Parts: sequence; structure tokens; C-alpha cells
Amino acid sequence: MTVGAIEEILIEEAFFNTQNEFCVKHCDKFEDTDENKIIYTSLFQEYTDLMENMLNTRLESKIPVRDLFVCSRLSKTVLKLISSYFLI
Repeated sequence: MTVGAIEEILIEEAFFNTQNEFCVKHCDKFEDTDENKIIYTSLFQEYTDLMENMLNTRLESKIPVRDLFVCSRLSKTVLKLISSYFLI
């Protein structure tokens, strides 16, 4: 149930649009170099907070309260995977 709920959220248009809007808003701050800028850290944190809040809010509407702790831990793992995918 929990994994299915997370999967449904990840394929929602709203989830995609939120990611896309964030990328478009901040794309001018990235350069194709080997060196990382200090701003990347704050952007990564902003992205993680944004997506985590969205995922948790959506999970709260789909999952019974007793299962939310497990969902929260699982959603953090999922967001780490998504973040690493976009940072490749």
C-alpha cells in the first residue's frame, strides 16, 4: 500500500510539474564544469525540502495515520534516489 501510494505520487503530473518548475527557475545557476559552486548546496537543500514536503503532504492524504512514520522514512529514501538521478 505504502509503496503503491508513493509510486502514484511520483507519476502524478503535479509532481513532475513541481520538479520541472524548480529546474527551469534555477537552470541559469548551473554551469557545465567539474567544479561545484557553493550555491549548489543551498539549491539541493531547497529542492529536497520542496519535494519532500510535497511527497509527505500527498502521502498524508493517501495513507492512514498509523502508517505515516513508515511512509516518511520511505519517502526520504525515494527522494534521495530521485535526487541522485537528477544530479547525474
